[in-house]
Amino acid sequence: MGKRYWRRFSTRRTRSHFRSFERLGSNQTKTVDVRILAATNRNLEQLVRLNQFREDLYYRFNVVRIELPPLRDRPEDLEQLTQHFLSSIALRNGIKNLAITSTALKKLRDYDWPGNVRELQNTLERAAVFSGGRTILPEHLIFNQEHQINLNLEQAIAQLEINFIRHALALYPMKSNNVFV
Repeated sequence: MGKRYWRRFSTRRTRSHFRSFERLGSNQTKTVDVRILAATNRNLEQLVRLNQFREDLYYRFNVVRIELPPLRDRPEDLEQLTQHFLSSIALRNGIKNLAITSTALKKLRDYDWPGNVRELQNTLERAAVFSGGRTILPEHLIFNQEHQINLNLEQAIAQLEINFIRHALALYPMKSNNVFV
């Protein structure tokens, strides 16, 4: 729940309490049965105390509160989340046997995940690409902090081409020794 959204929200008459709304340009009220599920990485109680978040909205939305610690504080969830994301990636991309080695899993466990679960998902997506849709090895795991290199567009494309060629050569070794990268 971003700051700008709530600023804009605060200028409107809220009807979520009444479970009704009017379509734009209409004067007919529609009744709906909805529940709002909202997530934030900010401490809303503190923001209310600092007058940076509306107290009435806080109490209106704070019906059931679920606090989930960051991924770095719950390493026991890492393997299950990894398997979930790999299954999802495989299904979305039509990959039959996307797997991860135990050494790659250890590399995931040893990382502190400043980007939390979204970073894990992105890391696994990237690794699935680099693995060619096969088994993910430790060298396929590139964390966000590692791939943020200051290159101009031309240098970045050249580096990507080199990595792609190396990867292709590793997958389909040639008998010729005349290939240099």
